[in-house]
Amino acid sequence: LSPVHGVFHLLFTAGVGYATLDRIRAWRGQRAVLSLLTVVSPHPAGRLWSAATAVGLEPARLRVVVGLPTPAFTVGLVRPSVYIDARLENGLAADELEAVLAHEAAHVRRLDPLRFSALRFLACTLFWLSAVRRLVEDLADEAEVVADDAAIRGRPLALASALLALAQWRGGEQVGIGFGNRDMLERR
Repeated sequence: LSPVHGVFHLLFTAGVGYATLDRIRAWRGQRAVLSLLTVVSPHPAGRLWSAATAVGLEPARLRVVVGLPTPAFTVGLVRPSVYIDARLENGLAADELEAVLAHEAAHVRRLDPLRFSALRFLACTLFWLSAVRRLVEDLADEAEVVADDAAIRGRPLALASALLALAQWRGGEQVGIGFGNRDMLERR
């Protein structure tokens, strides 16, 4: 088994190198994109601030941006922040806005960006095992469903109408991790 053992070590070493480069590239790309955004804090008297406090999301973690291609997302490994398009403040009903922020707050509480990054590192490290990559994709989909469950808060229709509104963001073009394919939208 010595040749097989040596090949395994070679594959594993190559995988760790590939995974490290992948995570560095992702981190640098994320920093580059976020640095281009004009970010403002929510106004204390505004609907975003009220919705954030209503769902238990610290308003200091909320970043408001005009013209985001994705209406809302969570980013940050150790101290995640929620980026939200400013147009959502007036584009969604109060209960829909709360549902969106409750969904993102669930990602913040669960440290999903850190978990996803670690899982992607594992998938890249074990690149020769396609089942690991598929498992990571399934876990990412499941995280969206878990965040949706946290966002329901006794009002499933508010979440459903918010999901439909966000799925049609930018003229019907589907955007974001949770809207990557029709099957996932239907599941949610």
